[in-house]
Amino acid sequence: MTDHRRRSSGRVLVTDPTGRALLLRGVDPARTGQPGFWWTPGGGIMNAETPAQAARRELWEEVGLRIGELGPVVLIRQATFPYDGQWYSGTETFFWIKAPANFAISPQAWDEVEHRVIQEIAWLAADEIRQVQEPVYPICLPELLDHLRCFGAPRTPWSEDDRNEPNAKLT
Repeated sequence: MTDHRRRSSGRVLVTDPTGRALLLRGVDPARTGQPGFWWTPGGGIMNAETPAQAARRELWEEVGLRIGELGPVVLIRQATFPYDGQWYSGTETFFWIKAPANFAISPQAWDEVEHRVIQEIAWLAADEIRQVQEPVYPICLPELLDHLRCFGAPRTPWSEDDRNEPNAKLT
């Protein structure tokens, strides 16, 4: 069995007025030549951060959006994934916010890791996500976007357990 590093994270599902989600596309630096993947802004909890604090910090670092209060938690999932030659496992907490009207994506706070990994940032609708050939995480994102557009935030967060997803093995 492969050793997994514990890494819980705070993530943000940012939607625009039409219901499209803000997604980042990139690659695993240890697996160049492999297909990339799409994900929501967010990242690992550092030191004594809460998931919300990590989500707000990462939102600023990855897309240049500073926000005081996050919206409701709409999804909690247990994720296991390879990254840069190491396997990680942890709880991902997804907060939902609607993008401010004057928001313009800015990667000005990217660090060396983001420059190596992130290749594209785009707004994608649920139907566009369903057509993407590369993996999109979380895998329930199109259905969650449909729910948010039709009904708003769920009363309790959705749950997704991706431990059995067909992750490619490290090479």
